[in-house]
Amino acid sequence: MSGQRKEADALTGALLQDIFFEMFGDPAQNERGWETKRFGEIALIKDVDHRMPQGVDIGIPLISPTNFIESNKIDFENAKKISEEDYLRMCRKIQPIHGDIIYSRYGTICEARLVPEKIKFQISYSLCIIRPDRSLIDLNFLYWLLKMPQIKREISKKQRSSCIPDLGLGELNKIKIPVRPCR
Repeated sequence: MSGQRKEADALTGALLQDIFFEMFGDPAQNERGWETKRFGEIALIKDVDHRMPQGVDIGIPLISPTNFIESNKIDFENAKKISEEDYLRMCRKIQPIHGDIIYSRYGTICEARLVPEKIKFQISYSLCIIRPDRSLIDLNFLYWLLKMPQIKREISKKQRSSCIPDLGLGELNKIKIPVRPCR
């Protein structure tokens, strides 16, 4: 990626954070006084089977944090590929669907991406799927909330290891976040 593109992405990210702050206040301070709930109360949070499949030359993308590019994109083209059989086995626990958030929880932690429409893929165990209950929280609000540095710092405090950061699903489920009233 060119230096200009990286600079543009950084400026866009900063602008979006400023807009979020202006609209909702500091999420870590909960300046609007919104009700707080445990993450597990407003979303289903799951990961996949930890048995990682062998790669194949032609197959279904298996996304890991290394496939998170720019500030909000996923590199499907260069992702490891898995067989249809392994894909179906991994989907028994959970399958990413449009409207989910993919969240990094092992190694590189606290990075979020929205699941795009019409792309068949699966995630590695270093990620988890966050499926918000849309009757309780707005998907876009939650997505941008997870991208805020203040929230990332709070979530990072829950990591289980200092050598290789590891956010357990149990800890993620307990984290309290402000819940903007749905309109």
